[in-house]
Amino acid sequence: MAAALRPAFTGAQDATATLNRALACHQAVPNLRGDPPILAFHRPGSDLLDAWAADAATALAMVIGVGQGQRLRACEAGACDLVFFDVTRNASRRFCGLSCQNRAKASAYRARRRP
Repeated sequence: MAAALRPAFTGAQDATATLNRALACHQAVPNLRGDPPILAFHRPGSDLLDAWAADAATALAMVIGVGQGQRLRACEAGACDLVFFDVTRNASRRFCGLSCQNRAKASAYRARRRP
């Protein structure tokens, strides 16, 4: 399911269609349950995969729907396949975390220093 939702983070042209398919396939329906009530987006009694997929697809659709889709990013480090939501003020984050950023910058520095 994570691979199916990845286009939303990479800015792919079919991200909207992918999310719409996931929402329909996993029957994402808003509902209140529990005491105190919480808002969930999966049908009552759904299995763990359907519940997670419906909630994740709904959250991504809400982010894109309010105009913040450009903040959904995939890490630019070569060997990393993580995705994240960019919370920086100017939406300039390129890496999922400091370890990927440090590795990429050290690699670029070493490449510049080679004769």
